[in-house]
This record gives sequence, C-alpha cells and structure tokens, in this order.
Amino acid sequence: MLERNIYMDESKEVIWFDELLDTWMGICRGSGVIIVENSKFKIKHYVLSLAIPNDDIQKVIDATSENNAIALKNIKLAL
Repeated sequence: MLERNIYMDESKEVIWFDELLDTWMGICRGSGVIIVENSKFKIKHYVLSLAIPNDDIQKVIDATSENNAIALKNIKLAL
C-alpha cells in the first residue's frame, strides 16, 4: 500500500476508502465500502483498477480490442 484514505459516517457503521497500491501489475487504485455488522467488518463493494497513463491508453485499447469485441457480441446475443 502506497497511500490510503479512509472515511467513516457518523454512525461509524459505514466506511469507505480509496487506496494506491504497488502490485505485481504495477500501480493500481482500489476503492471500496465496508460496513460494520454485529461488530464485524464486511466488505460490501471493492474495485481494483489499473493505473494507465493517458499516453499509453491506445496500446491498451489495441491489446484488448479483439477480446472486447467477442465479449460485446456475446453479451448482446444474451440480451
């Protein structure tokens, strides 16, 4: 973990956070929501995203375009 920001509501039963992580994939950003239920912390939502510099986004689009096209076709067929 490189950086983490944690916030809590007045009841102290809802916590949300964002974090900057050093992972095997490089720098990632995570964010999530935690609730306190019966004195236990439960993750209700978590998102992990790759940090991609704007100058590199076209390389990512090129690398994922074929798989994205297949996935979109399958999703549209299922609708």
